[in-house]
Amino acid sequence: MGVCGSTELEVCPKSVRNKSRDLHSKSRRTIQRAQQTTSQSASHSPLFHPLRFSSHQFQFQILPFIHSHLSAMGAPLKAVTLTHVRYRKGDQVGHFLAWVSLVPVFISLGGFVSHFLFRRELQTIFFALGLILSQILNELVKTSVQQSRPDTCLLLEICDSHGWPSSHSQYMFFFAVYFTLLTFTRFGDLGARQNSIFLGFLVWPLALLTLYSRVYLGYHTVAQVFAGAILGAVLGGLWFLVVNSWLKGWFPVIEESGFGRAFYVKDTSHIPNVLKFEYDNARAARKELEVKRGD
Repeated sequence: MGVCGSTELEVCPKSVRNKSRDLHSKSRRTIQRAQQTTSQSASHSPLFHPLRFSSHQFQFQILPFIHSHLSAMGAPLKAVTLTHVRYRKGDQVGHFLAWVSLVPVFISLGGFVSHFLFRRELQTIFFALGLILSQILNELVKTSVQQSRPDTCLLLEICDSHGWPSSHSQYMFFFAVYFTLLTFTRFGDLGARQNSIFLGFLVWPLALLTLYSRVYLGYHTVAQVFAGAILGAVLGGLWFLVVNSWLKGWFPVIEESGFGRAFYVKDTSHIPNVLKFEYDNARAARKELEVKRGD
C-alpha cells in the first residue's frame, strides 16, 4: 500500500487532508516572514549593495525608484554624443558634408593622440594645447554672447546650445593657420620646402569644406561660421608666435626633465628634414648591426 494520496486511487481521510493543508500554509507564511526579515536587514546593513537584490526585488524596488527619479527631473534629457551629425535622408551632398564636419574629431583622436603615443613631439603637444585653449575660449564667448542657432536647430535638437562663434570653424582655421606656419618654417632644403608648401595648403580645402558643411547642414548661420574662422585664424597665428618665440626656449629643459626622460618627450624642430634624418639613422643603425653580427 502506498503513501496516502500518492496515487489517484488512494484517497486520504478528511482529517489528514486538513492537517496537510494547515502545515503547507504555515510553511508558506514562515518563508514569507523570513524573506521580509532578510530584505529589511539587508537594506539597513552598511554592507548592503544593489547587486544583492534578486530579480524580483530589483523589478519591484529599484526600477520604481529610477522611474520616479527620471520623472522628477522635469527637464528633457540630452544625449552625450561625439559624432551626432544629422543630414537630410537621401541627400548625398549632406551625407558627404556630415563626414567632413567630423574632421576636427578625426584630427583630435586620430592625429594628435596617435602622434603623442608614437612620436612624443613637444611641438605637437603645444599645438594640441593651443587647440584646447582655443575651444575653451570659444565656449566662454558663446556663453557670454548667447546668440541662438538658426531655426533648423529644432530639427537637429540643438536649440539649447549657442551658435556664435562656430567651434568647428574656429578649430579648423586655428589648425590650418598653425599647421601652415609650422610647415613653412620647418623645412630647410629646397626639396623639402616644396613638399611643405603642398602640405601647408592641403589643409585649407578641408577647413573651407568644414565651414561650409556647418551652414549647409543647418547648425550655424554664415555669420557664425565666419566669426569662428576669423577667431580661429587669429588665435592660431598668435599661439604659433608664442610657442616658437618664447615657449620653444624651454623645450630643452622639458626634454631633460624627469617627465621628458620618463616618457621620451623630444623636440626635433631644430632638424631641417626629420624624415631624411630618421631614414639615414635607421639605415646606419641597420648596417652597424649587420657588421656586429658578421663579427
